[in-house]
Amino acid sequence: MKKIITLFSLLSLVLLNFWACDTKETDELGPEIIIPKTTDQLIGEWKWERTWTGWIGVETPASRGYTETLILDKNNTFKRLRNGVVTDESHYYISKEKSTTQLQDSILLIHLMDKNKTKVLTSQPLYLMGSDTIMTIVQEPFTYCDHCPREYYVRKKAALIK
Repeated sequence: MKKIITLFSLLSLVLLNFWACDTKETDELGPEIIIPKTTDQLIGEWKWERTWTGWIGVETPASRGYTETLILDKNNTFKRLRNGVVTDESHYYISKEKSTTQLQDSILLIHLMDKNKTKVLTSQPLYLMGSDTIMTIVQEPFTYCDHCPREYYVRKKAALIK
């Protein structure tokens, strides 16, 4: 009897994991992705909105206890601020590459460089979704990972001056 209960419990956990992955978030890589004609559309400040983490679910600034902002400027300087304090700063460039998935023909990769601009430290896919949201997937470039964390950032609006 104990073996049947244990087997049933394990089967339930496996099914629960598959069900948890089958959410709308896993399907967000669709036709709404825009490959901009110029990278100027990516220039600006982007406020972290949420991170989809697969089985764990969605994490937000409230659940993690901090805010995060990405800045991509016209001089190809990348900055990451956590609670308003710069935590990462580097040179960046963006390249358009042929996609290895069937979801889209091409992808953008953001490449973060060392201070001497001689070595790429990391490269991640960067997706523009509409005009006000970017999404990056924490994964190896040129691979598709439907369970890797997806970070969503929304464009910070300029404050209106009265």
